Amino acid sequence: MVVTDLFAAKDYHLHVDEPFAVMALCPQHRFRLKTAFPERYHTYVRTIADDRSEYMTWLMSASSILSELGRWREGTGDGPAWPLKNVELAPPN
Repeated sequence: MVVTDLFAAKDYHLHVDEPFAVMALCPQHRFRLKTAFPERYHTYVRTIADDRSEYMTWLMSASSILSELGRWREGTGDGPAWPLKNVELAPPN
């Protein structure tokens, strides 16, 4: 599925963990996100940064991706700090 705006759907929280897990696994790359819903982006990032159970749920998404790639050992640490340093929200046009 191609999503042009990760935060456009009302149920964005159901499909946004996986793209963020991929971005977290690629710290050598920078990701610039454009969205018409910056408040949803900020809510998502704050929720994971502030709520340990939400962070653990997100970490499970990342761990499943690592497992598929044969890199499961990398999913055993504390994980990345949030907000992700390699992800930024592009300014509105």
